[in-house]
Amino acid sequence: MAVEGPYIAAVIGRLPEVKENLAGYSIAYSVGLLVESPIIMLMSASTALVNSKESYIKLRNFTFMLISFLTIIIIIILIKPVFNFVFSDILGINEKILKIVYPALVGLIPWSGAIGYRRFYQGIIIKHGKTKHVAFGTTVRLFTIVFGAIILSRYTTLKSAVLGAVTLSLAVIAEAAITRFFASQSIRNVCLKSDSSGLSYGNIASFYFPMAITPLIALSVPPMTTFFLLKGKNPMESVAVMPVLNSLTFVFRAVGLSFQEVSIALMDKENKNFIKIRNFVRGLIVFNLVSYGMISFTPLSHFYFEIVSGLTPDLSETAIIPARILTFIPPLTVLLAFQRSIIVKSGNTVSMTVATMIEVFVAFSILFLIPLLDIQGVVLASLALLIGRICGNTYLYFVTIKIAKR
Repeated sequence: MAVEGPYIAAVIGRLPEVKENLAGYSIAYSVGLLVESPIIMLMSASTALVNSKESYIKLRNFTFMLISFLTIIIIIILIKPVFNFVFSDILGINEKILKIVYPALVGLIPWSGAIGYRRFYQGIIIKHGKTKHVAFGTTVRLFTIVFGAIILSRYTTLKSAVLGAVTLSLAVIAEAAITRFFASQSIRNVCLKSDSSGLSYGNIASFYFPMAITPLIALSVPPMTTFFLLKGKNPMESVAVMPVLNSLTFVFRAVGLSFQEVSIALMDKENKNFIKIRNFVRGLIVFNLVSYGMISFTPLSHFYFEIVSGLTPDLSETAIIPARILTFIPPLTVLLAFQRSIIVKSGNTVSMTVATMIEVFVAFSILFLIPLLDIQGVVLASLALLIGRICGNTYLYFVTIKIAKR
């Protein structure tokens, strides 16, 4: 899944008006992520909660209500007076970029709903140990991204930012459909079981909302980062390289993100598997650190940014220092996924929200310095992301230590 970001950035980088379209895509994608954020934890929730026919139906209904609400939110944002107030009056984005952002956001209307639907059913698949089906669904998504972008670039006149947004939506719709198909057998198995404990919508809400708020808070960072980058030194260059940096980082972060549900599924009540899971996490941390560092700290960085992503030499030069700073984000993401899995199994999901609030507060404190200092905005933004993540991980370290001692 993480390959799609660099691929779309590379497509945009090879089409006309590179800076403007990369900037417009970055803004639209940041808003899409923010709207999507409350459904990110649905995979963890379904992995942890779906144990019977009753729990399946209730969490499914909860999922449908949530994704409907989020789709309405993005439609409201696209109402012209609302859109102009947010993006022109508050964010101060110039008219040329606004004309790219609006149709790109339209292309993302079905994105949140399809992702929520897919993540709910992926959780059930993971619960039943059929992770190869998740991988196959992601392969379908990747093929849709690749061929969708090629077809749209050749046979339409869409601006490259809009092309990227539409391709993303088509890909997650395809993945959601195939995921639902693969989940059919697991659903039938779940529906054979009955649960007298009576999981209520209130139970689901109290368990899930702290988890939902966590990514919502975290994903407020990309749009806020874009806002501050627009106010800092070399704003167009900074905003243009940010989606490329995010895409590269996400390729390696994905290894950690996917581990959260795996750890939830494999960690038994007696913690017999804890040592093995912990050791595996250590291996993932080393892998992420070394593999990302081989790109960011070697001549491969120029190859990646200029040949793979299609950036101009000046934009490539802008990206190198931030890329080196962000080297430590993927290993810390692996640690975060492991820490969160321990917390989800314990049921104390509020501490996840507290950790994210700490991370975001620290990051925002540094982002506020971007308009004030004569330093490349994207460099300060990268430092903000790294220092914030370190603080969040540190808080969760003490929380998980307490859980382990129980």
